[in-house]
Formats: sequence, structure tokens, C-alpha cells
Amino acid sequence: MRITRELKEQQVNAFVFTGDGKTEARHLIALCRKLNGNAKSLWFPKVPLTVNRKVTGLHALKLLRGLIVKYELSRFLFLIDREHFSPKACRKGKESEEARDFLEKEIRVRIDAINELTPRYTFLFNGSLGSKSFELCLAIRGVNSNAEEEEALLIHLKLGAQVEPVDYKIRRFLRNSGISEEGLITGSSIGKLKKAFPGLCGALEWV
Repeated sequence: MRITRELKEQQVNAFVFTGDGKTEARHLIALCRKLNGNAKSLWFPKVPLTVNRKVTGLHALKLLRGLIVKYELSRFLFLIDREHFSPKACRKGKESEEARDFLEKEIRVRIDAINELTPRYTFLFNGSLGSKSFELCLAIRGVNSNAEEEEALLIHLKLGAQVEPVDYKIRRFLRNSGISEEGLITGSSIGKLKKAFPGLCGALEWV
């Protein structure tokens, strides 16, 4: 699987966007290299295409209308940390419903169906904006909070070490262990990656 971060239109299988580009980009690029192939491609530009300021959480979905109308894209992968959902939605497992409400009320798109691809982690929204149909794959990161929890779990699964799920502590541990973040991911088995990164892996299987 190939990923491009160039700021230009491409013929791709899905457009990727998120409110946290750095961590998501590192993990996604490494996973794509692990899958090792060019049959499928993702477009994940470093600079947002339709807004001039950084937006986080579900508010990053405000890019969607412009991507559909201006760029005529129809397949999207949206990455979001679980901490951006309300505590009530997380307790009741209603993250996809909260996302649906946001899409319909704030973005003003129609959602026709939601399919759960990976329980609690990956959801496929089929919808439309006027006459334009689209697919939006929502990948949720983190058991309770964020992507760092998943990377800490992968460290435990592969290396048997316990690391607090904090970005700088993970980076320090990997540096002291002589392992790069990319090396950690590409050197792990698919089974371990699916356990540690269920949302991302489910989304890439959809792609």
C-alpha cells in the first residue's frame, strides 16, 4: 500500500484526514510500508485542503464538504482519538452515533447507513451530499484515550516492556532501546499489529 503526502490531486483509493497529523501520519506510513505493495494508494496531504487553520476532533470533519464538492472525492478515511468523543458516548459504545449526529447536524450531509467493520474501532458511513455519494471510514484510536495507548500496547506485545502511554516517554524508551518507531511497527507481525492498532488495521483492510 502506498501513501502520498504531496499537496496535489491524485488518483487514489481513499483520502485521509485527521485533527492530529503527526502521530497518525507516522503510524499510517509505517503500516503502509509493512503491507508492502503499490496496488492501493492513500492521499494524506501535510496541509489541509479546505481550511486555513488547524481543527481537531470531530471538528476536522468540517473538511468533508469541501473535499466532496471542490475536489470531487468520494472515499475518505478519517482518523480520530477516542478522547474526542463525549464520556457518555464512550461509556455506552455510542461513538459512531455521536459521529453520525455531528455529520448530519454540523456538516449537513445525509448518512444512509453505518457498518461496524471492527467492533468499537472502525465504522463505515455511507452517505450523500446532494447528488454526490460518499464513503467515510472512521477509525478510532485508543482503548480509552489516544493513539499512544496503542503504541504502548505494541511495545508490550513485541518487546514485553511496560511503557506509560505518553508520547515523549514512548520516544525515549524506543531511543534507549535502539529501535525506531517505524522499525517497531514494520518489525511486528500482522497479528500483533491488529491487536495494537485495531482501528487503523480495520480501516486499511477496508481500503
